[in-house]
Amino acid sequence: MRSFVLKNISEGFPQFVALVDGQIIGWCDILPNARRTVQAHCGTLGMGLLPKHRRRGIGRELVRRTIDAALAFGLTRIDLTVREGNVNAIALYKAVGFETEGLHRKAVQIEGHYEDVLSMAFVIAPSG
Repeated sequence: MRSFVLKNISEGFPQFVALVDGQIIGWCDILPNARRTVQAHCGTLGMGLLPKHRRRGIGRELVRRTIDAALAFGLTRIDLTVREGNVNAIALYKAVGFETEGLHRKAVQIEGHYEDVLSMAFVIAPSG
């Protein structure tokens, strides 16, 4: 994980962590889709926050700062996927401007149980 984060930082990719008493309690990054030139304007959001630190605005602040950094980086579309049952995360993403674009049925399997996943996107309208 350390090398992953350090690579993101060295590349200038949007990457933030939340600390409490010097310990990482959450993270958020948006990695560019640089593999395909036609998607160079897009990035994918990933994040996590320890359960005992949720519902305090920390996740919202992490996402907002990371989106701002991604826009400054030149991205105009940010994608993510989230399990359909994760209603708190979905509410957070909607609150910061993400919209649902699709449903992936049985997209994840955890301990033999399938779950559907939503695709969501934050899109900046083109100017001009």
